[in-house]
Parts: sequence; C-alpha cells; structure tokens
Amino acid sequence: MGIFTSKSKFPRLMLFDVEGTLIKSKHPRFLPLVDSLELQFGKLQTSDSIFTDWKTDFATARDLLTYNSIEVEASVEEKIALCIRDMPELLSNGVENGIYEFEMVPNVDYVLRSLASRCDIRLGLLSTDAMPVTGMKLDIAHINTPIFEGLFKRGIVKPVGAFGADADTKIDLLPVAINQYVEFLDRDLSEIAPYDVIVVGNDMSDVEAARLSGVPVVAVGHEPELDDAADWLLPDFLDLGVSVAKIIVTGIKDDYQPKPWPPVPLDQLDSGGFEQEQLPNSEDIQKLKSNTS
Repeated sequence: MGIFTSKSKFPRLMLFDVEGTLIKSKHPRFLPLVDSLELQFGKLQTSDSIFTDWKTDFATARDLLTYNSIEVEASVEEKIALCIRDMPELLSNGVENGIYEFEMVPNVDYVLRSLASRCDIRLGLLSTDAMPVTGMKLDIAHINTPIFEGLFKRGIVKPVGAFGADADTKIDLLPVAINQYVEFLDRDLSEIAPYDVIVVGNDMSDVEAARLSGVPVVAVGHEPELDDAADWLLPDFLDLGVSVAKIIVTGIKDDYQPKPWPPVPLDQLDSGGFEQEQLPNSEDIQKLKSNTS
C-alpha cells in the first residue's frame, strides 16, 4: 500500500463510485435503463456484453440501440436524453410497485458521515449514471445526498464530481470530476496535486480510471485482481475506524509509476464531453495488474 504523507492545502477530494460501492441494486442493475428506453423505442433485444461498469448510461443506451439496428442520429439522441431524464420518476414508481429495489451497502452511511465531518475532506461522486438518476438511487437507499454537494460560483449548489452525461466512459469521467473540483475551489488546475484526489470503488473500472489520471485508489471487495491493482483493498465498510483510516491515508503504491499529472484541463475538453474511446480489454487489464503488482 502507498501511504499518504503529504499535507495538501486543499480538502482532499474523495470520489466514491455509486453502484456496488455505496448502494446495490437487488434487481438487474441495468433493468431501469432498458425499461425506460423501451417506452420510447419498443421491445429491445439485450446482450450482457453491452452492460458494463466501464460505460456511462448515455453510452450504454447508444450501444443498446445500435445492437438493435437503430441508427443513433440527432432525433434518437434526443429520445435517449428524454429516457434518462424520466428515469427518476420511473425508479420511484418501480420501487413503489416492487419492480426495483436498492439497498445501502452495510455501514457505508457511518463511513460517509465520519469523512464528511472532517475539514480536510471533500466528498464527491464518480457515477456512470446521470446526476438526477444517481440522486434518486441514493435517496431510495437512504444515503444523505447533501454531503456530496458544494457551493459553486454564483451561489449554485450541486454535487461535486462527474456523472453519466459528462462523458462516455468512467475513465473519461475522472478528469471531468477533477476539473470540476478545481472550479469549486476557484483555483488553477496546476495547484492540484495527485494526492489531492482519491477514488473509492468496487470495480476494475474504478482502478483503471484512477491509474490513468495518476491518483490513488481504494478498492472495496474481495476480488484478487482488485487487491493486485489498487493501492489498498478494503473487504467492506463494517469496521468504521479501519475503513475511515485506510481511506484517508492511502496514497499511490511506491512501485507504481503514475501517469503524467495534471489530467486534461477543462478548456481542452470538448463541449459535448469526451469522444468515446475503445474500452480496456483483458490484455489492457493484465498490463495494469503487472504494473501494480
């Protein structure tokens, strides 16, 4: 494990993945997205290969429609946006009718509250779901969403982090989140160091995103590949003291050579988000594990 010893002049941004890290869907995870799309496009054929933690909901929707031979042009993009816009209401009604069910990951609320109470920590979210969908899922699971919110310029209050509408992949979401944090701080990107940010997630997509942006990552789970690749592995959040302590002190492994810092400045990002990149394959992941073992 890498130990975080440097003292930052800013609160350290802790970006939490949502699905699998903070909450769990007791129904098939992507069922609400498919249900919402089918209200607009009719019955759709699905494939497990379409649904991954690497992609955001917008990118997943495009891939699903393409799989069903529906050309994704401007009018279809508008319908996708409407589908995702309507998902919070769909989720709320689905929970009431027993179609969907979300549960909080055990003890995560106490971990979040303990971290949020610290003046040297700023909580944020790294979610492949759109912001309103993320908020609804957290609300349903009884997670206190205001602890992720920040006061931005002109008195705007919004969650700190990045969401499904901001990019096509989780890898591309992290630079967006870092740049948004710079906006929140009203500072220059050059003032932010890699140890000012940490990712907490339960999937290799979280580890890969952190590695490619050169920031530390804490993985939550029992998978050997996570143990090999992450800077620290927590089996769960059940031990409050251990969970909080390990998240706070984790830095990049000494034997890992991080990517160049800083990530892409905000003014170099396309106005419509990043172009979709090829998702990491098994060979990419194996190289990552070799570099971090």
